[in-house]
Amino acid sequence: MSTILLANKGLIVDPKSLHYACNLSQEIKADLSILEIISQPQTGLQKLKQNLKKIRIFLENSMVNITYAEQLEVEHYKKIIQQELKGIQATGINPNIYIQRGDIVTVLKNFVQKHQDIVMAIIPSYNFNLNKHILAQLKIVIGIPLIVVK
Repeated sequence: MSTILLANKGLIVDPKSLHYACNLSQEIKADLSILEIISQPQTGLQKLKQNLKKIRIFLENSMVNITYAEQLEVEHYKKIIQQELKGIQATGINPNIYIQRGDIVTVLKNFVQKHQDIVMAIIPSYNFNLNKHILAQLKIVIGIPLIVVK
């Protein structure tokens, strides 16, 4: 089945972009995926990792799994996004939520290559501070229609 991709940044889903993506996915009977892109370096996540490294020194012989603690941070992000989406889930749309770190061009390129069913990408321009150069680069590398919501 076809999928519409809504790229997001900042954990608060842009209502205008979300509304557009939902309407479009219903109209063309496509699934909706939301990709939360976390910039590198992510200060909150970096601080967590630094703290975990300090803790690891003290707890090296214990059964603490640092990777599990890092996964909890990702799960926290997903919960925040799911709270934002409660309104649209009442319409019957249940989007898949993905979270990845990196710059928008690399993350979108890799994501679209991995998920071959994506037919269109929607991005809110203000979330990513997009300029003409980045937009031109995005259009070339992702190879699918790109809709920029202002």
